[in-house]
Amino acid sequence: MRRSTIIAVGHLTAPAVFSVGAAFLLANSSHDGLGDIAALLLGGFLFYSAPHLAWAAFCSVFKPAIRVQHTGFILCSCALALVCVLSFTVRDASGLPYQWLAYWPLAMALLFALSLGWFLAKFHALMPNPSLSPRPTTAGRLARAARWFMLHHAGKPSHLRGRG
Repeated sequence: MRRSTIIAVGHLTAPAVFSVGAAFLLANSSHDGLGDIAALLLGGFLFYSAPHLAWAAFCSVFKPAIRVQHTGFILCSCALALVCVLSFTVRDASGLPYQWLAYWPLAMALLFALSLGWFLAKFHALMPNPSLSPRPTTAGRLARAARWFMLHHAGKPSHLRGRG
């Protein structure tokens, strides 16, 4: 198994655990059948892990460094944790969990910022920077002048050195 696959599977445990917890809470509140609990588990896992899966697809296509991969998965988990905390603390007057509408946009905004920073850093490192080009030093100028003198004047008689 590739290292990035192991990382992705490891980071997908956060949404899996969260979906199991959410399905357990919903199953306790409403006594539905086993099929409904399975649908809650699968649907919840797909909902909670969608940003993680999108980042895993991005990593498989563009192959960023391992640190960047970890950072993306951690940002997705942080967005999930933030929205989870908001769902338990801040309630809408209607009682509907509107804060979950912010989960995917928040995770995608964080991943977009990370991927944009990674692209800029990667391609900036590939582009030459003219301000960092080496300047000729005094020793370099002297060596170039010595080479020119050796090419043009060495071995010529003294009365011919002024020409050419």
